[in-house]
Amino acid sequence: MKHTPRPGIYRVRHLASGRSLLGGSVDAPAYLNRVRFELQLGTHRTPALQRDWTQDGPDAFTFEVLDDL
Repeated sequence: MKHTPRPGIYRVRHLASGRSLLGGSVDAPAYLNRVRFELQLGTHRTPALQRDWTQDGPDAFTFEVLDDL
């Protein structure tokens, strides 16, 4: 089965603080998977986001595609 990219605007939100990482990608769901994977590995390049993830864990976050392009 061939993957069809889904371009869009995405948001990763830390529920406790309300801080968000917003962005756009040619394949927003795949990019959100990448962000989640990097956070799990402890290698995400946004220090505040990684710190929140390490402190509060995955249940403190939402990952969503806000708009399809």
